[in-house]
Amino acid sequence: MCIGQVTVSLPQVKHYFQLQKTILDRHLRAWKILPWIAYVLAVVLFFGAGSQLYTRTGFAGYGVLVMGTWVLSLLSKRERNDFLSITFRRPVYRKIRLVENGIILLPFVLLLLFEGDWALALVQGVVGVAMSFLRISSSPTYTIPTPFGAYPFEAAIGFRRFWWLIGGAIFLLVMGVRADNMELAIFSYGGLMLLYLMFYQEPEPPFYVWIHANTPQQFLVRKLTVAAGYQFLLGMPFLATIFYFFPGVGWPLLIGPAVAALNLALTILIKYSNFPHPLNIIHSLALMAGLILWPLLLFLLPYYYQRALPILAIHLPGVDDQDHTTLSKLS
Repeated sequence: MCIGQVTVSLPQVKHYFQLQKTILDRHLRAWKILPWIAYVLAVVLFFGAGSQLYTRTGFAGYGVLVMGTWVLSLLSKRERNDFLSITFRRPVYRKIRLVENGIILLPFVLLLLFEGDWALALVQGVVGVAMSFLRISSSPTYTIPTPFGAYPFEAAIGFRRFWWLIGGAIFLLVMGVRADNMELAIFSYGGLMLLYLMFYQEPEPPFYVWIHANTPQQFLVRKLTVAAGYQFLLGMPFLATIFYFFPGVGWPLLIGPAVAALNLALTILIKYSNFPHPLNIIHSLALMAGLILWPLLLFLLPYYYQRALPILAIHLPGVDDQDHTTLSKLS
């Protein structure tokens, strides 16, 4: 019977992954990108970024472990796994979860092995197997308190969704202080700022824009001001700790918050330039360019600001017909 079950389930598992690849290929072609080019670039960028991380800090392996675990958590969402368990019989479902976790973990494990972190590679593999049996609810029955008010809902929701990654950043900061490793402490702050950008990438329902009686300019200024303020609130304890324990870091560290604020502005402007649709690969590449090549922000910020104005004019009730005509000329 076991042999028969394996014989029946393997074609179903193969068909599931063929379907997922077909869907991904169609998305890439819709973005005018050849799938094989996207796959090659993804591999090159992943291992290139991983190698750069290892050259900058001795704690890079822990960062790779945390990132791999976070990606696995996306596959462990309860709604997704409930759907799979209803669609497939239990043996097929178990094989699908194990195989997809293995596919996701493979580059992380290979990177750890290539850099000589054998123990962390083993831990990553064990975590991957264990998380194939885990279902994470996206709507907990309890409310996690946040340092944010009710108005900036992106920050509050992001804090409650990714509190464990924020805890990981705090852990890295503490380890950096204990080991007298300034690079690790700065890395923890940089990782926290990257995480904060994720709070603002997912577009909200149009109703949450429509309720604002503002012009597009007023809406964007208010959104950017509040987001930057709470970004500063989240990062200030990290900056204060780094300045206190590493006084030799100097004031150039203040460039970090400035760049983080500019990239936050770019994230918000890109989101509303395509609102209410999610970000596509072109927007993701623009965000990466802003993170890596800071001078490009001088061109990307005004470009996406002008693109966001006519889009917001459609969704904001405070824009009259004359404003619509004026803004439509900007699109």
